[in-house]
Amino acid sequence: MRWLEEYEMKHVELRRCIKSFHKMHSAWESIANNCGNLGHSAFSRRQSELYCLLHDDAVDRFKRVGYSPFVTCNDSELVSEVYRFRNHELGWLNIMAKCAQ
Repeated sequence: MRWLEEYEMKHVELRRCIKSFHKMHSAWESIANNCGNLGHSAFSRRQSELYCLLHDDAVDRFKRVGYSPFVTCNDSELVSEVYRFRNHELGWLNIMAKCAQ
């Protein structure tokens, strides 16, 4: 059961990382749009682009190696996806229990 918990936690951590990249992209974009100094604005746009690239790269990598329903669902659906995944992965326990009877 520990492996299952670790697997789920890694997915949640990756989702959190992706959200963080998106939030930083938005923050730097906002700074760039509201900055009067051209040098500061250029730096802010570069930072915004960097976080956008990190976000897109993380999403692409996560889709390739992660459990796709965890990757594509929204936050409100995550818990139900975790339960669905657990039931699927641990279904063999129910089969074993029935065979043992």
